[in-house]
Amino acid sequence: MSACAQTAESPRWGVTSASLLQPPAINEQFRGLWVATVNNIDWPSAPGSPKSGQLAEIDAILDRAQRGGFNAIFFQVRPTADALFRSPIEPMSAFISGKQGLDPGYDPLAEWITRAHARGLELHAWFNPFRTRHPRSIGPDAPGHLNNTRPDLVRTHGPYKWADPGEPAARDHFLRVVSDVLSRYDIDGVHIDDYFYPYPPAGTTKAPDFDDLVSFTRYQRRGGALSRNDWRRSNTAALVRELYQLVKREDPSVLVTVSPFGIWRPGHPAGIKGMDAYELIFADSRRWLREGWVDALMPQLYWPIDKPEQSFTALLGWWDQQNLLARHLWPGLSLIRSGPAYPRWLEDEVPRQLNELSRHNASGLSMFSASVLRDQPLFARTLASGAFAEAAVVPDAPWLGLRAPTITGSIEPGHASDTLVVRASADPIRWLVMRQRASGQWTTQAVPGSERRFLLTSADQAVLVQGVFRAGVRTNRLAYARR
Repeated sequence: MSACAQTAESPRWGVTSASLLQPPAINEQFRGLWVATVNNIDWPSAPGSPKSGQLAEIDAILDRAQRGGFNAIFFQVRPTADALFRSPIEPMSAFISGKQGLDPGYDPLAEWITRAHARGLELHAWFNPFRTRHPRSIGPDAPGHLNNTRPDLVRTHGPYKWADPGEPAARDHFLRVVSDVLSRYDIDGVHIDDYFYPYPPAGTTKAPDFDDLVSFTRYQRRGGALSRNDWRRSNTAALVRELYQLVKREDPSVLVTVSPFGIWRPGHPAGIKGMDAYELIFADSRRWLREGWVDALMPQLYWPIDKPEQSFTALLGWWDQQNLLARHLWPGLSLIRSGPAYPRWLEDEVPRQLNELSRHNASGLSMFSASVLRDQPLFARTLASGAFAEAAVVPDAPWLGLRAPTITGSIEPGHASDTLVVRASADPIRWLVMRQRASGQWTTQAVPGSERRFLLTSADQAVLVQGVFRAGVRTNRLAYARR
């Protein structure tokens, strides 16, 4: 780095370069945490609870994530064609206000973004594309809900209601919601989960009887020649492709991530058994990865390492082999396994899975879900002192061609110690601050991006500061050494 990007006024410190200091490599690892709002799984604890309590719960979740070493949050903003933000398109979710369409007195997504960024955490907006009613939905749907405004797009499926993926207007409606969020909120990512077509009952090997005959017949009358199952897969593929194109058109720095069912098809790899997501929920997730329609694929690998029929390690290795375009691979890890079938899951299994990631080019992970950090404080402390003890930055996405602004700095002399003052045209999400002690040992700290002043202590022999922006894009490094 050129010394022209920084100046020093203190006789105690001089400008240097990172290459001369030879610090350890930066720890690059995406560490996500899912915060589910459907059925109030993680937040808020109760629908219609007071605003003050809901805001306090946001702070508590984010504090636990920050202390635990996470660097990103997936906040569920659209569980059932409703909104956990002030939307001109869809009604406020009853999961927050207690009644669909009732404003809680603040904008939930805006608060989550502000409070996450204040802690140096990315905030990814998590959408469910097609589910429009859940068995645990609260009260009737508001007049402005999709179930009432466009019933022609919605199908009843058991206790659920579902927007038909075969209806182009249903996909367009969802994309319009995403576009609105992108235009009004400073989100760091758009995330969708694995609910494309409804899941079949557990143990079923036949696709559910989803009522899309009207849309399929229309497709055939217009000359469509695909089989019904291939046509369904083409609908989910269109959704993923169009979502990626939309986001990159509106803001290339916003990451697009998808968390499909962890098994693409039984027998891939050999010996794997389980639900055939390709045939039963019509999700050809391997294609999405190979086509580059995601910035990160996050297969839900919720099984133990030593279970051959759904081996975490075998599936992770297989997904790595499918990643021909070298997109990010950030598998989903479950924190909620329990009972005799899963002994010592948090104590033994999850740490083993974390150790497996680097062996298979997985540059990150996400954990389901946030409530476990509250309910299992020992696990949270173990994570913070063990696997996540060293601060990590979100890996870069070189295929996006993004560049961070240049930062400059200067030393502000003090009586007993000096302060490094950083100047930047915009706040990064976080600063990565590396300090070298007299022993030669380096420590790394992640600091919220709103900070611009860094105290240089008597123990510091050298200091490096670098800004980390959305999608892992990093600034130049400011480097100072004690004279």
